[in-house]
Amino acid sequence: MGKRIVVEDRSAYFNLPWMVARDEGLLEKEGLDISFVPPANRPGIWGPQPSVDHKEVDSFRGHVVFEEGTIDLFNACEWGQIKRSQDSKSGGAIIAKRPAVAVMGLYSAPGSEIFVPQDLRNKEVAVSFHNGSHYAALQMLEGFLGRDEIKLVHFDQTPRPENGRLVPFRRYEALMNGEVSAAALMEPWNSLAEKNGCNRIIETFFYGSDIGSQNLDYETYEGINRAIREAVRRINADKSKYLHYLIQEVPSELGALTPEDFTLSRIRFIDPRPYSKEEFDKTYEWMLGWGLVDADTPFEALVDNRIAVS
Repeated sequence: MGKRIVVEDRSAYFNLPWMVARDEGLLEKEGLDISFVPPANRPGIWGPQPSVDHKEVDSFRGHVVFEEGTIDLFNACEWGQIKRSQDSKSGGAIIAKRPAVAVMGLYSAPGSEIFVPQDLRNKEVAVSFHNGSHYAALQMLEGFLGRDEIKLVHFDQTPRPENGRLVPFRRYEALMNGEVSAAALMEPWNSLAEKNGCNRIIETFFYGSDIGSQNLDYETYEGINRAIREAVRRINADKSKYLHYLIQEVPSELGALTPEDFTLSRIRFIDPRPYSKEEFDKTYEWMLGWGLVDADTPFEALVDNRIAVS
């Protein structure tokens, strides 16, 4: 076995290639010693919620296990990883684009008269600050509303008691309970919302990236990505086969999904690849425009690509 690497056990969609690589023996075939640890779940790390000020909420929260040295690798949305690599005190850097291409949709509750983005003018939308829902919601709405008309409210992800994975059902609950006018949801919550009669207002897709510790060397990471590429190939060849991972993420008290409830074109995975300076610069400038990152931090300070071009 090679060097021991600890990976954050994220939500099923983001970590689906990892789950397939683990459960189908692909990581073991590469001689890798990989273990999975859930995000942190302890008092004091989540910040106030609901909250309307992203500055009140720490960018790491559950990912603090990385800063504490418990894990070597975790993935999240492109925007949030720029923020975290800037905030990291442990030398964490973006090392590649992750395989998961996430879908994020804005939904209103069954019976709502909110059908299009313009209907959300000065209406509260549930997101999780510094995560994909936060940034994707801004990008979806800024083409229709003035910036001062966009009202995002923070409802954090919630650790599942059986495995500790963070899932966004608090946003789904806030939507269904009438606490907000809309919520930003990803799979499998999109499919659950639609099955239960919610209105899909607008939808987008976005990339994410891996942040790695100094313990994760190029050779080990390339072995990991050989296994991940094969997992991606298997998922894309038969997406329905792997939907059970997503279905299991929904608590039974909120409803039940079947494979037929999913739109397979939303399930998108790519081979891991380097994160380019051009992509970084465009995203960083957009985040600066919203006051979401600090100025004067160059690409070279936040990105350390440790992956060969596939």
